[in-house]
Amino acid sequence: MKLAAVAVTPSGRKLARNLQSHLDGLDIYLPPKFSPENENYSAAEGVKADSSRESRSAGPVEYFYRGSLGEKMGELMAEYEGIICIMALGIVVRTVSSWLEDKRTDPAVVVVDEAGRYAISVLSGHVGGANRLSRRLSSILGAEAVITTATDVRGRLAFDLLAEELGWQIKPFESLKKANSALLSDDIKTEIWCERSEYRDFITALDGEKKPELSLLEEDVSLKDFSSSGENLHSDFTVLVSNRYPGEGRLQEKREEGRLIQLMPGNLIAGIGARRGIEKFRVLQALKMARQELEVEPEAFKALATADIKADEEGIKGAAEDLELPLQIISRESIARELEESEEIYSISKFVKEKIGVGGVCEPAAMAAAEKGDLILSKRSFQGVTIAVVEDLSM
Repeated sequence: MKLAAVAVTPSGRKLARNLQSHLDGLDIYLPPKFSPENENYSAAEGVKADSSRESRSAGPVEYFYRGSLGEKMGELMAEYEGIICIMALGIVVRTVSSWLEDKRTDPAVVVVDEAGRYAISVLSGHVGGANRLSRRLSSILGAEAVITTATDVRGRLAFDLLAEELGWQIKPFESLKKANSALLSDDIKTEIWCERSEYRDFITALDGEKKPELSLLEEDVSLKDFSSSGENLHSDFTVLVSNRYPGEGRLQEKREEGRLIQLMPGNLIAGIGARRGIEKFRVLQALKMARQELEVEPEAFKALATADIKADEEGIKGAAEDLELPLQIISRESIARELEESEEIYSISKFVKEKIGVGGVCEPAAMAAAEKGDLILSKRSFQGVTIAVVEDLSM
């Protein structure tokens, strides 16, 4: 987390320097009254002005802002993931209020009093990580972490925190507030349905949280059939952990009623093979057809993967850029090792082996790119493109 500390008094500055000695890369911002132009500091103190931001020294690194604190706070909120404000809470509330945009993108803001007695989580407690930062600061300073989010106060599992911990996405995000409210009510039955046992285990592994009932979809029952029957969907609020879209049926009805959120792991990797000079639109079309077959949305993917011999293919690179997905380049040595050592049964092509030295690209490339992969879509061919999809089940 990229962090900044803002102080406005000498004691606040001292406390910020203490935090800087424990938090690697913490930037300190001070008003101009502390700048070398106004105080007789020696160069040995390592004091740097805003104009020398690239310069670092062995001593404390401090920047002196020009203009008002409110204006500077707007800049910091756009640049940093977390801001530690060593000043009165009221000042912080007034200065950050003009710059708030969305709880999904606003940075974590924690207020620390000048005596270092309290670390108060003020903004973006779960999604932004302010609650976690508050606890970290309290540990460093020997202070008391002040956290007021209801789920934390009552020891309940907050879905935004769960998603953040596991790197999952929430859909629709607009129903998150209802989901967390349901958790806080003892009169509302909330149930989590996990498509895979690994997802249930990930949630169970989060210690120290009171969790709702965790249930597992039966392996031989498709999500579509599960949604259509609605036999087990009698809880007041449902949480679905799956990369697939609910489709028609009771799940979709509950989503429209605002009584369902989906936690999407977003952990799919598409392995791509293609003929030389493949056009970008064909790669995108192949990916779309694979998504349709799997019944998953674009957000379910976290990367594309291909062999090193395909690294310069503009069509594959262009598709990755359009989808804003990283393209992982897998060496043919790694692919050969995957083909030889894996227990997975891969589609092997004699022609491909003669051409590039390995018997396949899309399946082993996707598996090699995953830390703990499960091949959920074996090799498919679409007009010069081969594609396979792997679900990465690493936490």
